[in-house]
Amino acid sequence: VKSVTALDATGLSFPATLDSGNRAGTGGVPGALRVGATYFLYVCSGGSISYLTSSDGLTFSGGGTAIAASGGEMLCDPSPIDDGGGRYVMAYKRLPPGGRSPGDDEVYITTSTNGTAWTSPVRVGSGSVPGLVKTATGVYRIFAVGGPPVT
Repeated sequence: VKSVTALDATGLSFPATLDSGNRAGTGGVPGALRVGATYFLYVCSGGSISYLTSSDGLTFSGGGTAIAASGGEMLCDPSPIDDGGGRYVMAYKRLPPGGRSPGDDEVYITTSTNGTAWTSPVRVGSGSVPGLVKTATGVYRIFAVGGPPVT
């Protein structure tokens, strides 16, 4: 997992040399979240979704398992957001046991109050690499690719 840092507060200028570098040596398809003063980097690792933590958003160290896989499933593609009021929401994909392609992927959603412990997930549809947003009117949207549309 690599990162670059914006040059200014607009978030539009990302020079390749400013704070660029590896942030994690394991996992893939990262999602990031700030909870209080702690930055969380969520990655797919060993079939589960793991997290690393940082106090500066650049130097990450060991964390733990955010959402554990079981029974031959694979969890990946975390898309966390700050829902406000101390609540965090994450969408992610699950490849069920025996699944062989992105067409078999399912999208799940879960919540947390601390970034480390997540509630029992709820299946919301099919797809892969979900992107979760909350609109200005409070509507949640998940965008995903592959398989039937998210329901």
